Amino acid sequence: MKRQKGFTLVELLVVIAIIGILSTLAIVSLGSVKAKARDTKVISDINAIKTVLEVIGSDGSYSGAGPCTDSYIWTCTNLAPYIPSYTEMGYQQAFNANDYKVQFDLEVGIGSFGNGTHCLTQDGITSGACTW
Repeated sequence: MKRQKGFTLVELLVVIAIIGILSTLAIVSLGSVKAKARDTKVISDINAIKTVLEVIGSDGSYSGAGPCTDSYIWTCTNLAPYIPSYTEMGYQQAFNANDYKVQFDLEVGIGSFGNGTHCLTQDGITSGACTW
């Protein structure tokens, strides 16, 4: 009897199915990596914003940070040169002479910060929306 060279149809279908499953798993895990990268960028921006606001408020007043009239903090006249431009995420903010609040969202969470809405104040970052 002559032995045939090559693969059977069943063997090819099994290999194709395995490749499909591995591809799906790779794509799904890549999506969460991108979300974590975006959250890392947001936390980095928030830390830069906090640093700038603390420098502005070092004289005892945060009023030098304003005025802000829209939801993009880096368009504030006095803050624009210091804050990274991250146009995919709008931060809501409020400034007055005694304090500041910056509200931001995280997609999947990073480090000790979970997903959802967070509020940056002069006391640090807290979970939940800012109380205006």
